[in-house]
Order: sequence, then structure tokens, then C-alpha cells
Amino acid sequence: MGQLGAVLPLGSEDIQRSWQRCSDRHGLNPDDASALGDSTRKPSEPAQALLAMSSNELNRLTQVVGRSGHSIIVTDANGTIVATHNHSTYRQDFNAAGLTQGQCWGEAFRGTNGIGTCIVERRPTLIHGDQHFVHAHQNLSCAAAPIFDEQHNLLAILDTSTVNPSRDPTRAMHTLAMVTESARRIEQNWFKHTHRTHWQLEIQSQEHGLALYAIDDRQRVVGLDSSGHRALALSQDWLGFDLAQALDAPTLESLWDTADTDLRFHIPIFSHGCFLGFGHLVPPDTSAPADDTAFIPPSPAPRTPLERLNHGDSKLARTIKQGMRLIDRKIPVLLSGETGVGKDRFAQAMHQSSERASGPMVVLNCAAIAPDLIESELFGYVPGAFTGANPQGRKGCFEQANGGTLFLDEIGDMPMDAQAKLLRAVEDQCITPVGGEHSIQVDIALISASHQALDEAVEQGRFRQDLLYRLRGLELHLPPLRLRQDKEAALRAVARECMSDMQLNLKISDPAWQALFDYPWPGNFREAHRVCASTFAVADNGSTIQATDWLGLRPAQDTSVAEQTDHLHQALCHQALAACGGNASAAAKKLGVSRATFYRWRSVN
Repeated sequence: MGQLGAVLPLGSEDIQRSWQRCSDRHGLNPDDASALGDSTRKPSEPAQALLAMSSNELNRLTQVVGRSGHSIIVTDANGTIVATHNHSTYRQDFNAAGLTQGQCWGEAFRGTNGIGTCIVERRPTLIHGDQHFVHAHQNLSCAAAPIFDEQHNLLAILDTSTVNPSRDPTRAMHTLAMVTESARRIEQNWFKHTHRTHWQLEIQSQEHGLALYAIDDRQRVVGLDSSGHRALALSQDWLGFDLAQALDAPTLESLWDTADTDLRFHIPIFSHGCFLGFGHLVPPDTSAPADDTAFIPPSPAPRTPLERLNHGDSKLARTIKQGMRLIDRKIPVLLSGETGVGKDRFAQAMHQSSERASGPMVVLNCAAIAPDLIESELFGYVPGAFTGANPQGRKGCFEQANGGTLFLDEIGDMPMDAQAKLLRAVEDQCITPVGGEHSIQVDIALISASHQALDEAVEQGRFRQDLLYRLRGLELHLPPLRLRQDKEAALRAVARECMSDMQLNLKISDPAWQALFDYPWPGNFREAHRVCASTFAVADNGSTIQATDWLGLRPAQDTSVAEQTDHLHQALCHQALAACGGNASAAAKKLGVSRATFYRWRSVN
């Protein structure tokens, strides 16, 4: 299971936070008996589908703790009870407590409790006796553990509850550990079934227990379970990664050497010199189980506009994950990266993926505004503020963005005089229009961007250090196009977008694609859009773009013999894959090389 600390009960501060939520956010009264009333909801389909593969584990848990007066409960991600397992002797007590199918035990309905608080905390949770917010529930002891899907989204809650527990929570802590272990096994069953047609890499470590990774035939990581997410939380996210880039070469070769055999030898797993644990590859299950119709995994949740910007680059995936977590927390975000990497598009996607998506998105390019106008652009002005001003006055960007998002592009070019006033606005979310006497409170999410090294600008006296601290709640760096692992997929997306915008139906030959892939793109996505748009504009609709048709690509530099050999190997792999219908194993055999060598050839940059 990993570290014992992962299954210890919540501390007093966690309970206090939950009670604060119940009082301030949900408006609950500890003495209000309405929390015992009906809160019937329809359970979600994914949680109901989960039951099809949970019966053995639920029965096992029921045999261990069910006879001691515990009810075994499965809820969906919102806290609605999907199923209960309890001993007939205690069923009346659980019915009276509202622990029945269809009842919702989210914090908003029932106050602090094992199920609802586990949903918020997203970790094993024990709420014992008088830790419950509602007095009427203080005769319960609830031990709950979360179950996550392969995107690390909350899928369900596994809970055991008992009525009239002893004052000593020691037994309850023991029960929490068992519930957590059962939830983990159910989660693994879900993952293995969902990815049964993929290769699965299992890594066993002392710290994180068994971590599971799903691998497609192109050797990319297409899914990882919650232990996999935890194991990589402090290093890098492998989702979309090619294993050849994630694992050290000896590890990868040993895994593939044993993958096609019946040998289940546990290989030491090393990534960039770090030991992760011992593991092995499990081949895809080509035969569907007899009861396959009993369970159909739900379709993945639609990706947000921010998530759609990534086509398989692991570093960008981690940046997007961080951005998603900051979207609705009003923490200023600073975007950095070379010119043309898409900072404006990333900011727009953050806004569209946030709770403020229905509000305004206001963009100000600080480099395009005259220094004497920047203050009025930011904060607006009152009628008669200066000669030539609009007689009705004008709202500035901060006020226009109220309730939405303000994006300050090229923030490094803002004049020093305006920086001092911007500092106050960022700190207080309060602005004073030029010529005005009264301040205006605003509610905005602030995103800034710069291609300059702002730390150097601070050292040179061109940028205020205190303002940089305020703007850099978190800095998100966007990698250049030439270094992205998903470079090919990203360029294909640019070409498709340009064709769609121009309403053209063009074909692109393989050599033409390769010319795009080989180009270093010093101007990043801005240059890629320009090259595609100009090339497509002069092409005949329905024609095929050839390698020599691209407009604006600089001549390729001479390559070394080693680089030419790498490109030859890569081309051979692509040809073999095409001849074998995309089957990597058959392609490796066709070339007469091991699968490890095949993947190494294919993954050269």
C-alpha cells in the first residue's frame, strides 16, 4: 500500500476545515435534524459499472468487518450510495441513519462525515463519533477511501460505517487501513480491465506499493493508476511519454526481453538513473472475458480547452496539470517561453477551462501601448481626466475584466511608473481610475506573460522585484516547438487548423510532412502557422502538398553520418510498421531486430 501515513486519520486541523465548510459554505446547523432527511440522488454510471468488478472484494471485506456491525458502502464521486452490504442484524440501524442506496452523503447534505469529507480531501478519511459536524450523526464511525480512474479523477468512495462505536478509535483506524487496501485492489481491477488490450507495466516499490502503467503498441504511456500518479508526482508525468524516454536503456531492453516469454522476472526499474522499484510487462489480453458485457468502461471525460493544447508532451502535460489546479484559485500565473510558443493561446485556454469561462477575457499587450497611455488602459479614467479624453470617461482593462480574466502580455515592457500602480492593483484587486478619487474593487484572475528573462530585467533595474513576486504566484514555462515530444502531432494539428480555417481540402505527402518535422522552427507555433497558411493559400483545393511546396522554410543544414543513420533506421521502422498494419511486434520481426532495438531506432530525435 505504500507509506502508513497515507492511511492515518485526518488531523484536528482537517476536521476544523471541514466544520468551517459546513458552516460557512453549506450553511448547515449542527442541531438541525434536516440533515437526517431524504437526499435521494441518482448514482453516476461509472460508479455503478464499478460494481461489476468489485463483488469479490466487497464480499471479502464484508466477511472481515461486516459481522462486527459494519456496513460496507460504495458511493459515486458525489457521495450518492450505489450499494450497501450489511448484516441483517444491524440493517434497521443503518436504515435509520440514512445509510441506504440512493442517499447522498456529500458534506453539503450531511456535514462532516467519512464519505463526504473523503470526497473533498481525496485521501483515506476516518470520521469518528463527535468529529461529525451534525450532532445526529455523532453515533456513527465512518472509514472511507477514494477510488480513482486512470486520469486520477475520483471514481467512487468505499466506506465502512458502524453505529454506536466505542470511544476508542483504535479499532476504527485498523478498519480504515483495511478499507484503503480494498479500495486500492478495486481500483487496480478497474485499471486492468479498462486497459486490458494494452501492455501493462507493473512496478512494485516500498514507498508506493504496486503502480500500474498502460502502454500502447507505439510504446507510449496511455494511462497510469493512482499509485503511478503518486510515484511520479515529484519527478515527471509519463502520460504521453515514449518508454524509451522515460526508462533507462538497460531497463527497457530487459523488460522487452522477457515480455514475450512466460517468465515473470521482476526487473529493476531505473529512470534517469533513479531506482523506482521492481517490475515487469504484462502482455495485452487478446481474449475478451465471458462476462464482458457486464461491464463497459465509460468514455473518458471530454478534455478541457487547456488539455487539448497537449498532443503527448510530458513536460507540457505537467504544466497543464499545474495550470488546471490554479485556474480557480485566484493565484497569479506568469507564462514564460520563447516568442511564438503560444503563451496567448495558453492563457485563453486557461480562461475557457475555468469557472470564469462565461465572464470576459481581456487582453492587453503592454509592448504595444504608448508609455503615457498605459495607466489609463489599465485603470480607465473619469470624465475630463485629461485633454482629449472621452467625455463619458472609460473603463480600463481591470474593470472590463471584472468577473473574468485579465491577460497582460509582454509584461516585461511595462514602464516603471505604471509598474508601481499595477503592484497595488494586483495586491488589493482595487483600482483608481486616472483623475478619479474613489477606488473600485474588482474580481479578476490575472495571467501575465513575457518572453524576456524578468529576473535579469530586475537586476538591470528595468522591472520591479516586488511586482515580479506578485505576478509569479506560479511560473509556467512553455517549451519551444523543436523540443516538444509531441512535435509531429502538434504540427499536424496546426496544418489541420489552417486547412479548416481556410475551408480547404488538401493532402500532404509523407516527404512534405517529414520536411515539417525536420525543420527546427525558430519562430515556434507562430512561424508554423505562417508557413502553413501561406503555403495553403497558393495551393489548388484538392491538390497534394509536396516537400518543395512549403513557403518560408529555410534550407536544411547538412547532417552528420550518425544523424543520417538514425533517420534511416527511423524510416525503416515507419515502413515496417506500415507493412505490418501498425503491429510493432511484427514490424520488429520483419526487420530482424529485437523489439527493444526496434523501439530504440524508432524513438531517435
